[in-house]
Amino acid sequence: MPPSGTSKVILLVEDEVSVRQLVKMVLEREGYSILEAATGKEAIKVWEQHHEHIDLLFTDYVMPDGMSGRQLAEHLLKQKPDLRMIFSSGYSAEIAGAGFRFREGVNFIGKPFEIETLIDTVKRCLESGPSGSPFPDSD
Repeated sequence: MPPSGTSKVILLVEDEVSVRQLVKMVLEREGYSILEAATGKEAIKVWEQHHEHIDLLFTDYVMPDGMSGRQLAEHLLKQKPDLRMIFSSGYSAEIAGAGFRFREGVNFIGKPFEIETLIDTVKRCLESGPSGSPFPDSD
């Protein structure tokens, strides 16, 4: 069962506790329900319990514990091809996702980010139609 609140549920995957707490607080204040994980492996466990409710994956691109944001996204896309996703990174979209279809403000947000940019990116991503995988070799 997803957390109470809006019907939009976000799986937030971020290893930096302070960043994860801030994003969670901001998005909950906007009415979203947040499921959180610190690593890709943790996220898969959360996904297994709640996948039917999750509308958006918001994940750091570079994470510890042997699973990157790309690997996590590819794993989840196999089960839910229309899953919307946003990647975040301290690197630019061009550097973090060289060769991928990362678009600032659509499915990528650079760190550090402004609160309004976070909110706008999430709204834009959820309101847009499914755009398919950002990974050319996954289509």
